[in-house]
Amino acid sequence: MFFAFSLLWFFVTLKRIESLAVSSPYVGVGCYADKSNTSHPLPELLENFYFSMTWNTIEEVIENCSRLAQSRGHRYFGLQHYGECWSGKDSEVTYARDGSSENCVKGVGKDGANYVYKFVNSLDQSCDLGWHTANDMCFHISFNTSFNSQVQAAQYCTNYRGTFYLTKSGGDFVQDRLIKTLHLNDYLNTTNCLVLSQASVPYVGVLPTWNESRDPHLAGGLTGSSLGTNYECAVKDVYGKWYHHQCELQKCKVVCSKQRDLPATQGSFSMVHKDTTFNNSILMWQLVDDVTQCARECLVTDTCASFKYEYKSRVERVGSLCALSDRRISDSDLLQSDVYNYYERLR
Repeated sequence: MFFAFSLLWFFVTLKRIESLAVSSPYVGVGCYADKSNTSHPLPELLENFYFSMTWNTIEEVIENCSRLAQSRGHRYFGLQHYGECWSGKDSEVTYARDGSSENCVKGVGKDGANYVYKFVNSLDQSCDLGWHTANDMCFHISFNTSFNSQVQAAQYCTNYRGTFYLTKSGGDFVQDRLIKTLHLNDYLNTTNCLVLSQASVPYVGVLPTWNESRDPHLAGGLTGSSLGTNYECAVKDVYGKWYHHQCELQKCKVVCSKQRDLPATQGSFSMVHKDTTFNNSILMWQLVDDVTQCARECLVTDTCASFKYEYKSRVERVGSLCALSDRRISDSDLLQSDVYNYYERLR
């Protein structure tokens, strides 16, 4: 049934960042100053391990600090004075307030400095929790639709250490890729409308234009008359299909963006079966430019063991489908396909 290839090898290397190999999903951000005796960049002292630690237990202290921060729902944490565990609400906004520092050692800060860590997605270590990937960017969908101006939307994104993202040209398909990826992964179930660009930037993407007379029912009770005309947006109908339509900022969620923080990793893969697909055990879908990028997405996903790559893209402008799996797919679960090839990560 399948045409098994001799091993097709390719090697993927990602840019390097400073990190510490630990079991919890977090990576090192860097060394940052704390110049205040009252209002600290990481405002909450969670625990002081200084008097019970040794040089041999530093990694254990970092791990224990991560658990304390995560149990409180904080996104960033840091170690100061070797064993002081600091974190706090909105620490992702304030941790770098006093600038960078060189007063850190072995993944912890000395006096007046924090070595800072951030929690990352367990499925994608290159973006913070609550952020999603498309191309080499991380994107966050706002939790609300109550922005009265671009200034308010921009401030919201700044608070999350991102930038309010608006498409600048009609040929930018990044948001199309983002919408399709989030939709495939069921991340847009509570989102009915997304701002794409100002109305002065015409939409030329892959979403069909919504026609109220033909498809009158939009999700969330939205209507053509209530949407407005000052922005180009993506809107969802009651059946979950996405369209393009104009809207107002106050009616839709906005998108924040920032660069991905790709961890240092490398690996090899083999194409085990050509013209083959699988439908179960899918961890996550991505849209990629080529098979090497699909392999990179597998590498930044801790549990990824294999993937299928759509080598004949059906929506070329948006990208090719890449499905990651946490196991090697048995032959009995593989199906013939004229658009996918199946790859396994070599151990």
